[in-house]
Amino acid sequence: MMKRRILLSVFSMLVVGLQAQNPARSGADLAVFFYVTDFQPDWPRLPETKTEVEAIAKKLKDDYGFSVEFVPNPKKADIRKKVLELNSRPFKEKDQLLLFFSMHGHYIHSADRGYLIPADGKTPDEDTFGDTWLSYEDLGTWVSKNPCHHILLSLDACFSGAFGIRQSATERSKTYPGDVKKDAAQECREREQEALLADSYLYYSSGGLVRTPAQSKFAEAWLNALNEGWLKKVITLKELDYAFAGVKNPAPEGGIFSQNRNGGDFVFIHKTACAAAPPIDKAADKAAWNKAKTANTFEAYRQYVADFPNGEFRPLAESRIKDLEKVQKEELAWADAKRLDTWEAYDSFIRGYPSSEYRELAEFNRSNRVATKSTTPASDIKATDLPGFRRVDGGTFSMGSKDGSDETPHDVTLSDFYIAVNELTFDEYDAYCEATKKEKPSDEGWGRGKRPVINVSWEDAIRYCNWRSSSEGFRPCYAISTNGNRTDVKIVENANGYRLPTEAEWEYAARSRGKDEKYAGTSSESSLSVYGNFCDKNCTYSWKTEGQSDGYVNTAPVGSFHPNALGLYDMSGNVWEWCNDWYGTYPTSSQTDPHGPDSGSVRVNRGGSWDVRPAYLRCAGRSFGSPDVRYGSVGFRLARAAR
Repeated sequence: MMKRRILLSVFSMLVVGLQAQNPARSGADLAVFFYVTDFQPDWPRLPETKTEVEAIAKKLKDDYGFSVEFVPNPKKADIRKKVLELNSRPFKEKDQLLLFFSMHGHYIHSADRGYLIPADGKTPDEDTFGDTWLSYEDLGTWVSKNPCHHILLSLDACFSGAFGIRQSATERSKTYPGDVKKDAAQECREREQEALLADSYLYYSSGGLVRTPAQSKFAEAWLNALNEGWLKKVITLKELDYAFAGVKNPAPEGGIFSQNRNGGDFVFIHKTACAAAPPIDKAADKAAWNKAKTANTFEAYRQYVADFPNGEFRPLAESRIKDLEKVQKEELAWADAKRLDTWEAYDSFIRGYPSSEYRELAEFNRSNRVATKSTTPASDIKATDLPGFRRVDGGTFSMGSKDGSDETPHDVTLSDFYIAVNELTFDEYDAYCEATKKEKPSDEGWGRGKRPVINVSWEDAIRYCNWRSSSEGFRPCYAISTNGNRTDVKIVENANGYRLPTEAEWEYAARSRGKDEKYAGTSSESSLSVYGNFCDKNCTYSWKTEGQSDGYVNTAPVGSFHPNALGLYDMSGNVWEWCNDWYGTYPTSSQTDPHGPDSGSVRVNRGGSWDVRPAYLRCAGRSFGSPDVRYGSVGFRLARAAR
C-alpha cells in the first residue's frame, strides 16, 4: 500500500507540473535547462552558462507562463536519466517542451560526429572515441521518443551545427502563421492553433561546425526575442529567426531532428496576448505627469514612463529623459577629468564635449598640465621612443580578483614593456591586408577607419604582429607553421618585434601599473560610460544598463573615451582584446613574467566589449575564444618587450 501511495504521489506531481500556467494558452509549456559551469580538468570553466540560462528561464516563467526546471552540472548519465524521465510524463496534445543545453561541445571530423560535453566528459586527449561525451545522434534518438507533440531543442555549444537536419529560414517559413491581427484575443488563439496544427520536432544551434564564444551571443538573441513579447504578443520561429539573424561569427542554425513528426511550429505567447489593453485613467496620467515635471529629474520621468507606458505625455517624457542623460553624462565626465587632473583627461573631455560650458576651464587646465608636467607620477606616464605606445615600468602587483571564480589573486612581478595606446584599427589592419593580398575582415556595416578592427582571430593577430615586425626591421616574435588544418605556434625567445601582451601585462597596464582599480580608469560603475564603450541604454541587447549612455550602439573610434592613468584608451570596453596566453587556471604561488599554460584549446581575451554588461569590463575579468575563430566583438592591441 505504501509503495502504491508513493507512485500515485509521483504521478500526481507530474500531472500538476504540466498544468497550463498561461491564461493565453490552451496547452502547458515546460522548459528544462541543462547547463555546465564546471568540467573535468583542462576543460575551461563556463561560469556564464548559469547566468544566461537563468535569465532566459525567468523571462519564460514570468512573461510566458512556462514551468521551468534546471539540471545543473549534469554528468552524461544525469542527462540520459532526465530525458528518459521526461519521456514518461503525460503530455497533452497542445503542450510544448523546450530543452535548452548550455555547455562545451566537440566534433570529430574523421567520424563526422558531434557531441555535448557533460560535467564528467574527459578531454579529447583522454577520450579519443568520445565515450564520455553525449553524441548529438544519441540525444536526438532519446528525445524523439518523448510523447510531447511539440518539442524545441536549443543547443548552445561549440560545433552544435552537427545536430539535426538543417533547414533555411525560407524552408521553415511555410509553417509560419499569418501576420498579427488587430484583435488580440483572435490573434492569440488563431496563431496558436495554426502553429500547433501539426507536430514539430525542431532545434536551434548556436553555430555550425565551429567554436562559439564563452559569452553567448546565442543566449543574448534568445533574450532579445523574448523581450519583444510585450509588443509582438506571439513569438514563433519567424521571430526567433529574425533575432538569430543578427548573430554572426558563428551564425545560429535551425532545422528538424525527426523526419516523421514535423510540419508544425513552436509558439511563445505573452501573458498579455489575449487581453485588451486597460483604458488609460486620464486624470491619473495627467497627475503623474505633473509630478514628474515638477521634480524634473531623470528618475521622475522614467518612473512616469514605467507607470504609464501608453500615457499621453510619454513622447515628451522620453525627450526630457534624453536631454537629462546628456547633461548627466557631461557632468560625470567633467568630474572625472578634474579627479584625474591630467593633460590626457582634460584633452579627452574637450574632444568629447566641444560645446561644453566647461570647455574654457578645461583648456586652461590642460595648458597648465602641459607646462608643469602631469600630476600623475612620472613612473606612470613616460615619454616614449616608440610612437603610439606607452613604456610601462615593471613592478609587483596582486593579479586577479575575488569577484571571479577563475581570477584567484596571486602576486606577479613584471619586467618593463611597451603597450599600444589604442586598440589596432581597421586603417592599420587594412594596410596589412592590402600589402599581403589578404581578404579584409568584415566591419559588420559599422564603419572602418579609426574603429577597432574586428572579426580577426588570434592567429590573424599574431600574423599581423609578425608582418609589422618584419616591415619595421624587428625580429618577429612568433614561429608559425601549418600541418593540415592545424596551426602550430612557438614563441621566439629574445625577439624584439611586436606581439600580443601577456595576460599579466594586460591586467597590469589596464590597472595603471597594478593599482586597485575595478575598471580601466575608474572603480565606479556610475562613471564607467565616460571610460568605456559597453552595452548601455543605446545597446540593442537585453541587459542594457539603464541610466547610462556612452553614445555608441556598437564599436566606437579608438580613443573616444577617457584613458586610464597610464594614458591607455579602451582597456575597458569597445572590443575584447586577444592576449598571448592559453587560457588556464591561475597558480596560487607568486610568478615572474608569466606566459600562461604551455598548451590549451582556447586563448585568453580581456577587457569586455561594446555588447556586454559592465561586469565583463572589469580589469581582472577573463574570457577566452578559439584561436582560429573570428568574432565580431574581439580585436587586439600590440605590445613589445622593452629591450
